[in-house]
This record gives sequence, structure tokens and C-alpha cells, in this order.
Amino acid sequence: YQRRVHGAPLLTVSPHQPIVWIKFISDIVVAITTLGTVVSQRLPSSAVSTSSITSTSLRSTIINKAAESLSPIKPGASVFGPASTGELGTPPILSLARARGTESTQYTFTVINFDKEVYIASSCLWDNTCVVCSIDGGQLRVVATLSDHVDVVTCVGSCESSSVFVTGSRDTTCIVWDLIHNKSGIMASRKFILYGHDGEITCLSVDSSVDLIASGSEDGSVILHSLSTGLYDRTIWHPLKSPIHNLAIVPLQGHVVIHSKLDNMLRLYSINGTTLASIEVHPSMQGLTISPDSRFVITAGPHICVRWTHDLKQLTKYDTPNSNSSCVALYSDSHIMTCGTLDGSILTWIYK
Repeated sequence: YQRRVHGAPLLTVSPHQPIVWIKFISDIVVAITTLGTVVSQRLPSSAVSTSSITSTSLRSTIINKAAESLSPIKPGASVFGPASTGELGTPPILSLARARGTESTQYTFTVINFDKEVYIASSCLWDNTCVVCSIDGGQLRVVATLSDHVDVVTCVGSCESSSVFVTGSRDTTCIVWDLIHNKSGIMASRKFILYGHDGEITCLSVDSSVDLIASGSEDGSVILHSLSTGLYDRTIWHPLKSPIHNLAIVPLQGHVVIHSKLDNMLRLYSINGTTLASIEVHPSMQGLTISPDSRFVITAGPHICVRWTHDLKQLTKYDTPNSNSSCVALYSDSHIMTCGTLDGSILTWIYK
């Protein structure tokens, strides 16, 4: 992140809906809007294979050509309908009704990798379910409906390269699921029910490298459970018991980063619950992610802020033209960064 960013953001394409979730899946940027519209962009092979090139001039030339050859955004169907009628809008295959009082965030959707296929899980439905959808030719098809919660499913989380995922609900519980094959196709098998919160589950983070599930709640608590056994580990309380709006597990370390919009503080805790660092952030901060190498915390908002993980101090920041950023993701070796914005733009940077 101390390398010079290549020019301005490489691409700005708007599906006319705020983007709330964005990830790299192999060499494809997948984004989901507030209505559940799925859009994607394939990165050129030259852009994702430059990290092993030692020649600065050659690497710069390849990056320049990669910037020119970024493929356009490919629109897909919507989970919550109807889809946008703008230039990139397409009629939705699903028009599932959203639960009252819910707003889409980066925790409303997640991607699950199973049997060499990618599935999208969506929460915040009116009937207290969570649906798992396949993507066939740009169209969404429900392959599993999860109905074990007794109130609205408010968030969902998963870990990389795993069929295991977690749902959180207004019923104050979390459920761990696993996608499996059965005679009729694919189904979600319930593994564990996790208890301990006294309020609605607002956000989830799942990490297999440290065998942890972290769940944040309106009651101001973050509870850690084992991903493999479902056993309770510990509870971390916000100092003011303010609702938890964002959290992320630091891979390989097990530290937990939490954020509450009520006091605009970003806090870092050890796996033992010890406070390691805290820092005030912008009131309009929207989401956060951890870099694949665990060195950086990246926050979305009026700027993309890159912070050191160990002390949360800001290293650098990037502007997002016209609108605040709402979510951010990094490619596996961290030389490509992409973000979604509240005006529906997807911005991609490549680093020299």
C-alpha cells in the first residue's frame, strides 16, 4: 500500500443501485446491490499475474495494458425485486419480499463455495428464511431455503473455500450450516445453534484459519464460537454496550476488529478479549475488510482508508469520486483493490 496507485480508479460503471457487498472470486469481481442485483466484472489475466514480475518497467507496461482491457460490468438478476430499469438493469428472476425494518449491508449477502460452484446466500426476507441461490447464465435460482430461525434472518457470513456458512437473526441466535448433496440436489444441513446474545444479531465474521465465528449484536456484545465444534469461547463487550455495526476477524491471528456507529470508534481486540488499539473514525464509515496478509484494515466511507492492523493508525487513503464508498475488497495478493459506492459505482485500482 506504499506503492503508487496506477492513475485514477480504472472503472466506474453504475447499476443505479447502492452497492453493499463486493468480493473477488478468482479473477472475477462480484458485487451485490441493495436490491440484491448481482453484477460481475472479469479482470484481465495480465492484471492478476503481475506480482511475480520483478522488472518494474515490464510490470508497469503490463498493468497499463491491463487497465485498458478491463471487461465491462455484467448485470445479473435481483434477489429483491424489481431490478433497476437503467442501462444495466435486467428483469429479476427472484422477487423475494424484504422484511420490514431491515436495510441491506455487507452482511446481508455472502458467497458460498461448494463443489466447484459459487452460490449466493441472502438474508433479510419477510418469512424469516435465508435462501441459497445458484447463478445459472446470469439468472438466480433458489437451491435451498433455510427456515430454522423464528424471527427475521438479519445477516449471513461465510469463509473462503468452504461450504460452511452462518446465519444470524433477530431471534438472538446464530446457526451454522453446511451445503451437502442429497437425492434431490443440494440442501443446507444445520450443524449448530449458537446462543448468548440478548439482542438482534447485526453482523458476522467467519474464519477457518483460526476456527472462529464472531457475531455482533445490538446488545453491544461480540461472541466468539468455534467454527468446527460450535463451542462457546468468550464474549467481548463494547465499552459503552453500543450496538455493533461492523466486525471482522483478522486471519491467522484471531484478533477481532469491531465498529459501532454510535461512538464512531474502531477497536481491535485480541482473541483473549484484551483491547489492543482504538481510534476514532468518520461518522459516515460504512464497512471494513482485512487484507489477505492480515497486515491492514481497510475501511469504506467518504474515503477508502488503509490502516495498520496492529494499531489501527491510518497509512493512506483514497478518494472515491461523486459518492461515499460502502464496501471494499482486495485480490489475494493485495495488488488489486475494488470498492462499491452508494451511487452504484464499482471502482477498481491496480497498484504498481
